[in-house]
Parts: sequence; structure tokens; C-alpha cells
Amino acid sequence: MIRQGRLVLSRWSASISLCGTLLLIAGLLSACDPDKPEAARMVKPSRVLAENVASTASARNPIGPTVRIKAGKPWHIAFLMKNYAWANPYWRRAQAGAERARENMGIYLTSLGVAQYGVEAQIKSLDNLIAKGRTDGVIIAPLDSYRLSPVVEKAVRAGLPVIVYDTPLNAEGTLTFIGFDNFKAGRLLGRWVVEQLEGQGNVLILEGPAGNQNALDRRNGMMAGLREGNINVLGLESGGWQRDRAQDITAGWLQRFHTIDAILAADDVMALGAADAIEAVNRQGIIITGFDANADALLAIRAGRIHATVAQQPELQAFSAVQLMVRHLESGASFPPVQLWDNIHLITAENVVQFQK
Repeated sequence: MIRQGRLVLSRWSASISLCGTLLLIAGLLSACDPDKPEAARMVKPSRVLAENVASTASARNPIGPTVRIKAGKPWHIAFLMKNYAWANPYWRRAQAGAERARENMGIYLTSLGVAQYGVEAQIKSLDNLIAKGRTDGVIIAPLDSYRLSPVVEKAVRAGLPVIVYDTPLNAEGTLTFIGFDNFKAGRLLGRWVVEQLEGQGNVLILEGPAGNQNALDRRNGMMAGLREGNINVLGLESGGWQRDRAQDITAGWLQRFHTIDAILAADDVMALGAADAIEAVNRQGIIITGFDANADALLAIRAGRIHATVAQQPELQAFSAVQLMVRHLESGASFPPVQLWDNIHLITAENVVQFQK
């Protein structure tokens, strides 16, 4: 069971490893490198990972058609992201997937980013698209699950089809929501941490911003996974998807708590911030998990700076979102209200090389 100060529960909603030779070499290199964090050598071979590999091998994601389609006319589709592609590795990958769909299907695509937490800017972007009347469909990743609702419903009333992407939105009339099963992925990370800690320990959680359903689902999933052990959750605090903020929070935790066994972060950016703080004071033996499987996080796993993450495959999700919009524009196709991408890949030192391109 979990012992902790505050808990909000809501639910929105074979083993494979590196070959023995590579593991031996990696272990020897770690032992010979005095600058290598001790935490890099504490990760144990994982039954949870083996189960995840087996399940993903047979999983299917039925989002979008199995056959690539070509648009009958050059539709104009807008893709509204939560951040600028140049500023955030996740949205850089998502935009790349949408652009690949544009090339394959022969459509026009306008990708619009905003500054971090730019909710009003995102509202203004969609308002401008509605006013200009030159867009055939909108795919939006809302920065806030409630504040974007009025302008999205305004677009629907104006006859503009809307697909909600990445983060759920409390709005009527949208075509569908395409997203990742954040609760399931968070629970997987929590279970892995319990296994690594052999069922007991002290952990902390760096969660995302309030008002963001993804952040809530990830946090609650982590809590559900941690309940499989006798885990003491020392605290939860929002790092706001920011590396510097997560570093500052972690630095405070390190001063406050004598024993910390793991820090679970709701994204890779905050996980790297936690790693920065831990290395700054040379604390050893703290497991750090992230979320997203961005390239810098995979490098950090190789280096032993963080220890696990999950792959969301934003390129494939964004590609599928554009496909679905084209299908609707071409034929008026309708879709289930929620389509979750649940082919979740847990990534640790055991399998990280398979995910690095």
C-alpha cells in the first residue's frame, strides 16, 4: 500500500534484454568510469519490462486506416500544437509526423505553435482560423482541458471539423480524441519502480501542471502502480514540464529528505531537471523515471543519468490524426469519441539501444 499526505484518484478515462556480452561490457565500463553515477549500476533485470515487451509485440493500434490514402483534393488542415516545434522535442516529433502525412496525402498543412503555457495565444490562433475561413479541418492539442472548450465549440458551430489530439478536451461536437493511454503508461512506470525497489522505499513525484488531463492521468497511473508495493510517497509537486523548475524542486527535496529512493517525473524534461539537481550534490542511488522517450532522455538512460521512460510515438499519432481528418473531409466518416494509443513501450538500460535511431 502507499502511505502519503495527499492523494487524488481519478481515472479519465520470453523476456527481452541486451545480449550477455553487451551487458558485461557495459557493466565493466560503468565500474571503470569514476564519473559514472552509481545510480546507473543499480537497475536490475526486469520482469515488468519483459512482460511489456511481450505485450507490445502483439498489440495493434487501430487508429487510422491500415492502407495509406491519397487525398482527392488539396485540403487545408491546421495543426495547433502546445509548443513550438523548435522549442520542444516532443512537438518537433509530432510536427514531423504531421508533415509526413501532408507529403504522403497531398494536402496543405499549417502547423501552429505557441509559447509554453500560451493558452490565450492558442485561443487566438484558432479564432483567427475561424475568422479567415480558409481552413477545412483543425487538429488541436489543447493546452488546457477546459479553457480551450469555448473556442473549439465556436469552430464546430462554424462548420469546422475538429479532432482533439494528445490532451482530452471538455468540448461538445468534436470528431474524436486521439491520445496516449497516460494512465496505463504511468502505472507501468510505477510498477517498474516498485520492482526495482524490491517492494519498498521512499519516492517523490514531479507532476505536470494543474488543469492538464494528461498530467493528472500520468500522476494517477504512477500512484496506481506504486500501490503494488509498500511505497512511501514523500510528496508531489508540479514541475510544469520545465527542466529548471524541476531542478529547483528536486534540490529542495534533496535538502529536506535524507532518504530518497526514486523520483518519478511526468515527462523527460522534468526527469532531466531532477538528474541535474542530484548530480549537483553528488547524491547516489536515486532512480529517476521520465515520460516521452525523447532523444535526450534515451541518451541519459545510456549514460545512467535517468533510468526509465515510456515511448508515446508522437510521429505515428500525429500522422494518424491527419489521416483521420482527411478521411472525414473526403467521405464524412465518423469515429469513436475516444481512440487511445495504448501500444506502450517501457524503455530502460536493458533495451534503450533498440529505440535510438
